[in-house]
Amino acid sequence: MKIKIAISPCPNDVFIYSGLITKEIATDEIEWDFTFLELEYLNRAAVHKQYDVVKISYAHFPRVQKDYQLLPCGGAMGRNCGPLLITGGNPFDANLEILIPGQYTTAHLLLVTYLQRVLGPQAEKIKKRFLPFDKIYSALQANPSAQGVIIHEMRFTYVGDGLKLVQDLGENWESQTGFPIPLGALVMRNTLSDFKSLIESQVRKSLSWAYSNSNQALKLCRQHSQSMDESVLQAHISLYVNDFSRDVGSEGNDAIQFLLRMAQ
Repeated sequence: MKIKIAISPCPNDVFIYSGLITKEIATDEIEWDFTFLELEYLNRAAVHKQYDVVKISYAHFPRVQKDYQLLPCGGAMGRNCGPLLITGGNPFDANLEILIPGQYTTAHLLLVTYLQRVLGPQAEKIKKRFLPFDKIYSALQANPSAQGVIIHEMRFTYVGDGLKLVQDLGENWESQTGFPIPLGALVMRNTLSDFKSLIESQVRKSLSWAYSNSNQALKLCRQHSQSMDESVLQAHISLYVNDFSRDVGSEGNDAIQFLLRMAQ
């Protein structure tokens, strides 16, 4: 059976699934057909049921749960790894718009949580604009008055690029809830329930293969992240690929359920 799967081209995703992408991990029962999309396009694809298995934002799951179910592996969750609210250099101004990497992302939900805490009812008046995450970073670099939420590798580069931190949104989440940060979820079409155990096993075997064959896995990551500095690529994988990637466990499940109640 061919399974259409969509993930992001970010190093953490490519590393986790490298064993399946290279077909080093294979089974006669499943043929994996990979597509690489940026986060907001992954979220939209799930709405339209374009893929059998897809990586989405945890905050987006309530909108697709009638068709998909969460898998306990292959996602992105952790501590000290949340999105950052950044300015182009000037102090934060609540009267200016905030650039956000997707309406239905966990980054947006964590921003709303933070703004509600510090601004109260005034948070509803904040102007927002949703852009791809790389365009947000370019806007922040070009305009000192720009302010936006950055994700992925940008957290490792913003200081060197002269940008200023307003708030670590993940730190705000952790201090308020005590939970790790549920960022990206791997979801599977409900119609594939009979294959759930096999799919989970394949994802975990792929991650084990990546750790055991890190040179090959990292080479694949570089192919999908050609413009990324080597040290940033390594830091990205080290931060976002962790024990939660193999199994979210009870602590991760508690964090997920808390975030989903907020999202709903």
